[in-house]
Amino acid sequence: KKKQAKPTITKELQQHLWELPTCAHETHAPPVLSLCIGLPVIIRYNIATELSITKGQRGTVYAWHASIGSFGQCILDVLFVLLDNPPTPIHVSALPLNVVPLTRRKTKGTVTLKNDVKISVTRTQIDVLPGFSMTAHASQGQSLIPNATDLNTLGDHHAMYTALSRSRTAASTVILQGFDSRKITGGASGPLRKEY
Repeated sequence: KKKQAKPTITKELQQHLWELPTCAHETHAPPVLSLCIGLPVIIRYNIATELSITKGQRGTVYAWHASIGSFGQCILDVLFVLLDNPPTPIHVSALPLNVVPLTRRKTKGTVTLKNDVKISVTRTQIDVLPGFSMTAHASQGQSLIPNATDLNTLGDHHAMYTALSRSRTAASTVILQGFDSRKITGGASGPLRKEY
């Protein structure tokens, strides 16, 4: 049986940190991952480029191994991800084709608490996010089918281009609602005109 590390924070503060939204962490590291088999995920860090375990790579949860933490919570030790269309087939011994193991990694960063106080935290966690949605910037380098976009959340024509260019075809592009067409038809801004 493994020895458990003693917690360095109170149970109350730990509970508060678990309840924060992902955006409360400066690098958007989620405080809790709710998993199920088949959950779409996006890898957040270049772990092993030779195995296509790279930032932005999409996949689905295949399985996991977990243990119990110092507060009685489940701690993810290894997450097995079935990669979506890796550039080359990936063969890891004793695992099915294109299934790769991901282990925990330390991440440091600032977290903004509910009372707007900022504290520095170090988390040891697996670098994935649920892959149901992503920002226009997180989608760079992705080809999405379908590519559902909400153009109202994007600030300018650059961001709109990034989001829309993730589609492989016009038929696979879904614009979720109306949008302000002036962002793409109003001409270049003054600073942009000076740049060219």
